[in-house]
Amino acid sequence: LGDEGWILLFSDITEIQRLERQVQEMERLVAVADLAAGLAHEMKNPLAGIKASLQLFMAGDLEEAHRRRLAHVVVRDVDRLDALVHDFLVFARPSDPYLEEIALVPFLQETAETIRLRYPRVEVILHVTDAVWVFDRTHLHHIVSNVLTNACQAVDSKPDPPRQVVVENTEGPEVQSLLVRDTGPGMTADMLRRCFDPFVTTKPQGTGLGLAISRRLAAQNGALLEVAANPDAGVTFTLTRPRNP
Repeated sequence: LGDEGWILLFSDITEIQRLERQVQEMERLVAVADLAAGLAHEMKNPLAGIKASLQLFMAGDLEEAHRRRLAHVVVRDVDRLDALVHDFLVFARPSDPYLEEIALVPFLQETAETIRLRYPRVEVILHVTDAVWVFDRTHLHHIVSNVLTNACQAVDSKPDPPRQVVVENTEGPEVQSLLVRDTGPGMTADMLRRCFDPFVTTKPQGTGLGLAISRRLAAQNGALLEVAANPDAGVTFTLTRPRNP
């Protein structure tokens, strides 16, 4: 009030804060429920396979060849459950990042060579500069391998060439980016929106956790993983992080 004095206004926001905490708790419970429902859904098929195989074992005498086939089914479904639980734990509780300087060129050359051996029909092209990223090496390897694998699988499904996946980086004044662009069939608008959600997949044997884990690990390192449709064909995944101070 100028020379006249002061007016102080006090507001009790206790109730507002309580309501905000309530809303946050409800959101967490909904997220946990969605994850639990997705995990239960993915576990049903391998469990059904194991149960059916064991019931056949118990039904009566079986030929040795049939017993071996059933045993392989049980082992396969147990492996699927093991991989599903492992991926879920990585998504739910990723390890804390151990940051180190990573020379991008040799790192990507090594990672790409492994992918090339798995997908010989796909041409993996590197257009990478001598950049250095500060990142957890294991986390970065998981992210790049997962994105490259998805891209190669999409491209490899094409009946005709070109079957190419291009990896390149950009170095701006404030951010560094790594781009993986493919010439595959692309994604629907719905999949572009939901591909990072847990248990969302178009693969018959996929768990739908690969990209969800990759985005989670990127966030652990202060980075962001995004996807966008290409103007001509395929999609581009972009990993972006703040440039080192």
